[in-house]
Amino acid sequence: MTCEYSREEYLKRIQQLGFMTDDIRLFLNTHPRCDEALCALKRYILLERAAKKQYEENYGSLTLEAVGQKERYDWIDGPWPWERED
Repeated sequence: MTCEYSREEYLKRIQQLGFMTDDIRLFLNTHPRCDEALCALKRYILLERAAKKQYEENYGSLTLEAVGQKERYDWIDGPWPWERED
């Protein structure tokens, strides 16, 4: 499978989607009956999950939960944060 984005682009996209889900969730705390916001939250949750799945298919586990779903332990694969070239 070819990567659609670089590792950094995937991580940035995941952060953006995570921010959106958190922001909408906070809005729903004060507007719990807003159907439009609930629909948007569900959409962004799905987008964030898909982005994380794509990242993990291309670059390895992003969370410890993902490690538990694999046949081998890949948490330490790839460059460590201090080994990356930014």
